[in-house]
Amino acid sequence: MQLRCRRMTGDALADLGDDNGAPPSTPWLPSAAVLRRHGARVLEPGDGVSAPTVYRAGVLLSTAPASEPPDTLERCNQTLAGSGMRLAESHAVPSGPGGHGAAAHGPDGPARERAVRRRVRAVQLVAAHGADPESVDAWAALKALRAGGHGAHLSLDHLLFGASIGGVPMTEGSPMTEGSPMTEGSPMTEGSPMTEGSPMTEGSAWRFAGGAGRRPVDLVLPPPRRRTAAELGDRRPVVAILDTGISPHEWLDVPTPAGSALPADGFTTVDTELQAMILAAQDQLIAAGHSLQRLRDAWERQISTGSVAGELGTHTGHGTFIGGLVRQVAPDATVLQIRVMHSDGVVYESDLLIALDRLADEVEAAQAGTGGRMVDVVCLSLGYYLESAADGSYTIRLQEHVDRLLAAGVVVVAAAGNHATSREFYPAALPCDGELPVMSVGAFQPNDAKAMFSNDGPWVRYWAPGSALISTFPKVQGSRGAAFTTPAGNAGGRPTRRETLDDDDYTRGFASWSGSSFAAGLGAAEVAALLLENAAADPQLRLDQVDAKSTAQRALRALDGFPG
Repeated sequence: MQLRCRRMTGDALADLGDDNGAPPSTPWLPSAAVLRRHGARVLEPGDGVSAPTVYRAGVLLSTAPASEPPDTLERCNQTLAGSGMRLAESHAVPSGPGGHGAAAHGPDGPARERAVRRRVRAVQLVAAHGADPESVDAWAALKALRAGGHGAHLSLDHLLFGASIGGVPMTEGSPMTEGSPMTEGSPMTEGSPMTEGSPMTEGSAWRFAGGAGRRPVDLVLPPPRRRTAAELGDRRPVVAILDTGISPHEWLDVPTPAGSALPADGFTTVDTELQAMILAAQDQLIAAGHSLQRLRDAWERQISTGSVAGELGTHTGHGTFIGGLVRQVAPDATVLQIRVMHSDGVVYESDLLIALDRLADEVEAAQAGTGGRMVDVVCLSLGYYLESAADGSYTIRLQEHVDRLLAAGVVVVAAAGNHATSREFYPAALPCDGELPVMSVGAFQPNDAKAMFSNDGPWVRYWAPGSALISTFPKVQGSRGAAFTTPAGNAGGRPTRRETLDDDDYTRGFASWSGSSFAAGLGAAEVAALLLENAAADPQLRLDQVDAKSTAQRALRALDGFPG
């Protein structure tokens, strides 16, 4: 196997340019339409905040145990008196479909009790009687509660974003929609062609020149051959992709229509119980009156944006594209698709925590021989900028959840981000105290130069191709259409219509796309391929040995296999 992912460290300032001691550049921010859609706000630097972050205005996350004293809520609301806000009853994140305990194949006994105590709860923040609902602001409430000594167990519910370049070359946003969640807008909405989001201003041209956006392509190659279970003679490595879900595609062994049963031992699988847990948590907030976008199921589907009918979201196809990268590099693996990302690239931190917690529970149970499911690699092509990286209390559980997976020997791969900054992008920049690090991945160009758009810094530990990659894509057609076309006709039995490339026609099922999202996906695929290769060469590294020690040994050997 030809490895294209490389270990690399370097001086971020030397790579990105000397900034004369100034702080790292401030990343792009989401459009107003994206914020409205998800009930979110932007926290700008200042007042103890070192980096801009995005959070849900009406939700706080709590790690207080379910058995907390009944007067805790009352004391918090006394502290908030006069702010125009109050905390409503908190809701435990369900630990199984419908919230009825641990999943059927999850941990039992003491392990289940620990899992229940560990659950993060979403706490609804609402307007006090007679107050303006627009005054509800989770950050203002969190500051007041912490000042009053009651907020140690509370944190913001951050919005994370998919780390791909948007759907239009030279910009991060689509020209017909609100723009990519990590930009200030597109030429047809908040930013005009001569303002924030255009290639004529703050830097999109120099960062993305060369057609870095999403484009349809045609591919005449057959899918890479996948060995049967009998031929393989070992357990298949499992790559969990926490992303936009899955779309029907023959390369991924996913039948049409969406929602059809997946074949046994097919390339792609889903965790219906985990998906139900995520949906149940969203339903609880919706029932409490909170405005949010609900995911329907594990299948990739559009969200309502209020844009022109048929317009594709900026991150439509994101998960399907990454799944195709794994199929190309490690066709004998199994991809576990978990939908946490909306088609505009937004991920709620609370949903991500549910998924990570469940995966850790499953792996720990499998290693203990009490059921569960083994996962070898977790791919997180998403991230956010933490408001205060120096203060761990600002992020509530992400570090703990990732550490649990790493301690179990699961390789966690995370995208470095696309904003040409050395500012830490999380979870890629999470510190590592154990033997196994987070595999943070920056993007190379096809010629192995670092992509101009890729974030960089000492925290970016690995690099892989992430520009102009080709992979699977949902067979959909948006409403943009070709720029130029001639009238349809017929001459001698052949159509006479001619047109330029329709950048919204993906009915062939393949696309070219760029971003550290896909560098991370490629890195995850190469880890899976190395796990198989090493297992074939060394019986002590066989994947059917699922104890924690063997899992960690395999993971370390795989990471050591990447050239420096």
